[in-house]
Amino acid sequence: MSYQRAISPNYEIFFRHFYDKLIGSEPNIAVLFSNTDMERQFKMLMQSMTHITSYASTLEANEEINRLAKLHGKDNLKITTDIYDLWLDCLIETVREYDPEYNHNVETAWIAIMSPGLKYMKSFCHK
Repeated sequence: MSYQRAISPNYEIFFRHFYDKLIGSEPNIAVLFSNTDMERQFKMLMQSMTHITSYASTLEANEEINRLAKLHGKDNLKITTDIYDLWLDCLIETVREYDPEYNHNVETAWIAIMSPGLKYMKSFCHK
């Protein structure tokens, strides 16, 4: 389990590093997080990742991923599709740094498991 290896022993270090990468990747992203309680954000992301990865196994949106997609969509937070692409790039970079067993197969697995949920989230950017 790459995820468990990456976040152990302290998930906050992993998520802080991830958000530092994400926020530093684009000035518009920094604005989105300017008034965010990051400790709370780390916990919310952990929960969100569960729903995003679960979506990949069924390709059916549950209530929670639907809520997340609407929250981040064009009518609320207005997250754009390019931000989702940066999000995944930053996540993969962070996993590369924190998973001691990281390799090409691990990266491919991360992309495969995250992509369907992110594609679903992106679909709300246009609705």
